[in-house]
Amino acid sequence: MKIISKNKEIRYEQVTTDNMDLAFNIQKNEWKDNPDKENFLDKAINAKKDYVSFIAYYNNVPIGITGVYTENIDKESIWLDWFCVVPEFRNRGFGKQILEDTIDYVRDLREFLYFRIETTYWKGRPAVSLYDKIMQIKEKYTLENDNKNNPTLIYTYCFTEKCELWNNRYLGLNNYYGRLKNENIFS
Repeated sequence: MKIISKNKEIRYEQVTTDNMDLAFNIQKNEWKDNPDKENFLDKAINAKKDYVSFIAYYNNVPIGITGVYTENIDKESIWLDWFCVVPEFRNRGFGKQILEDTIDYVRDLREFLYFRIETTYWKGRPAVSLYDKIMQIKEKYTLENDNKNNPTLIYTYCFTEKCELWNNRYLGLNNYYGRLKNENIFS
């Protein structure tokens, strides 16, 4: 499983048990309130082409993470997982390149109609303006989110002419974020 970048200075390394701590450190610096080391461990052990994480490197310096996963409730969609660029490499086009490379990776799988992103606690997040530029559809997700100050958004990129909205279908976010808060994930 590989992501190939159009930018020859960017390369990707699949997250494994050997480099999982590096990926987790990038993640927990961005998501201080809810990092998820278990996610990287599970993907390192049970990696599949539609359930995998990658570390992005620029000239052999780790600059971010990206990954994908699927939900049992929708076999036509694949979701972006733990996407970020480390702060010192932001505003230089790397986020755009990593997101486009991830979209190309999914397109090359030829198994999904939709590439989707769920963003929670999005207010002020650097990636939101990037998603607004690259993704084709933006919807508010209100089914499980009563936090009016930081609404949850669903973005969709379509690999087909007919683009279907997520349309506020259940995602199980309360269960997931509840698990993160209750487990000892910060070790």
